[in-house]
Amino acid sequence: MMKRVLATALVLFAAVFTACGDGNKSSSELNDNTSTNHPDVSGFSLDSFNIETDYQPFFDDNNSIVACEEGYYKFADQFLYFIDKNTMQPIPLCAKPDCKHYSGYENYEECNAYFSPTVYMSDKGLFYYNSSLYLIGAIDESNSQSLYLYKISKDGSRRERVCHILDAGSDLNSMNFRFILHKGNGYLSYSGDNKAELFTFNIEDKEAKLSRIDEIQGYGAEIYRLKGCENGISYQYGSFTDDSLETYEGGIKISVENKTETVVKDAVKSYVITNGSVYYEVSDGLKVYSISSKKTRTFETVDNNYSVNYDGKYFYTYDVMDENPQTLSVYDSNEKYITSLEMPENIRQNFLLFGDEDNFFVNCCKQDGIWCDMYFDKSKISDENAEWIILYEYS
Repeated sequence: MMKRVLATALVLFAAVFTACGDGNKSSSELNDNTSTNHPDVSGFSLDSFNIETDYQPFFDDNNSIVACEEGYYKFADQFLYFIDKNTMQPIPLCAKPDCKHYSGYENYEECNAYFSPTVYMSDKGLFYYNSSLYLIGAIDESNSQSLYLYKISKDGSRRERVCHILDAGSDLNSMNFRFILHKGNGYLSYSGDNKAELFTFNIEDKEAKLSRIDEIQGYGAEIYRLKGCENGISYQYGSFTDDSLETYEGGIKISVENKTETVVKDAVKSYVITNGSVYYEVSDGLKVYSISSKKTRTFETVDNNYSVNYDGKYFYTYDVMDENPQTLSVYDSNEKYITSLEMPENIRQNFLLFGDEDNFFVNCCKQDGIWCDMYFDKSKISDENAEWIILYEYS
């Protein structure tokens, strides 16, 4: 299986940012819009969510899956599939006659569903906006230093570079950055040289005009877990207190319409924002911080490495380090415990992608080493006999 392994080592970006601010060195323009005003945020809600324009926070970070009205688009082994919501049958996004649509046959790179990992960064997320798909990548296989935003038609027949984001000055695969798309704006964070910076840009601009949202400094500084929030973004930040890398300090910030505020200061493992509150996992449990009252309370007490998710109807928590089979705890929107759901059994390793209000998705490695993607129908969440169903397998 083709996997992109991105280095987590610190990378020097001073040249990149200098180029962004210097019209003689880069076509991208850098503006600084950092602010400490207070944003007014309620968070994710199905009532206000627009699938055509909004970031989809119900999937896990950097997911290679995205929802649309008709179903889902998902990457598997560098091939892009459409999954019809009515049938839940995966279809490779290629209409070429006699095409095999998998990497084991000759000339597989000519398949319309294939996205070369040397160009397209599917591991940085797949996004849906105004009836088109988007992801970031290099200009081509011979130039891996220029970062672009790509637009893909829903039938997979057309791909185009729509926005030049930046010229990195080094191989993009060696960089530690995150990206999301929300309401027509791209959000990109860099981490390197003990500094992390967060920028936004309008995806309609052919040459990105990067506007700085935030900057933090410290040993191993990073900005990550970016999520669309109202007309802005929420994100985690953090760094080590010294070069021993023993004590990590961080938290969660919200930036909406150039108003940025730190809402949580803690070593957060995961978080969601809804109902005017931040739900976040730390070492001793799931906490809830009210943005308006600025008070914190405990939702659930645990002593393991938990993750939290919310799909607009239910909250989910699970121990990402637990032995197989892992178990999801399910709560309604009023935080009342509903049931528990076991992850697929006899699995060597799994990566829960969470999902929208209709289905869960999980990427699994079975005991025989074969990888597969599976789903679970959430309408059967209280059915003890309901099972995870395999979408497809690949090696």
